[in-house]
Amino acid sequence: MFDRQSPFLEIVTMGKGIVVSADSNILTKVKPLLENKTREDIFVAPFVFGHSLYYIPDCNRLKKLPMPDDFNFYIKEGKEIHDLYKISGFENAIQYDVNHPRPDVIVIYAMYNNKIVAIAGASADSNLMWQIGIDVLPQFRNKELVTSLVSNLAIMIMELLHPI
Repeated sequence: MFDRQSPFLEIVTMGKGIVVSADSNILTKVKPLLENKTREDIFVAPFVFGHSLYYIPDCNRLKKLPMPDDFNFYIKEGKEIHDLYKISGFENAIQYDVNHPRPDVIVIYAMYNNKIVAIAGASADSNLMWQIGIDVLPQFRNKELVTSLVSNLAIMIMELLHPI
């Protein structure tokens, strides 16, 4: 489905489950090294690098948060998001690729003095799993933008995926 550099080794964990995907010649070598290991043991193995941690929100604790004062907030969905691709500096939040296999689905962004200063964006990695990315310009960090944008975007995603 996605282009992979060969050889490849990919490891995903969720809860107590671990899934390993690899080229067949690599899999035969790493399988004995990974069997019966904990998630923590696997990710400190000397041949595993470049890993990223992702979190699944606790729906019972997730709540809408007030947006910080002094900023204006906007939402874009679907192809409307492509307008934001003209603005550089938010590579963690949006794909900058209209043909990306994991498309940007919804974003919420903050403006200050008619300038975009923060973007939280969600891409659909699968029908059930979406990913949120966030970028805030350096001079606007530590102003509660990240917490508000990500929490509110997570709620918006839940509402899209599981309408009441």
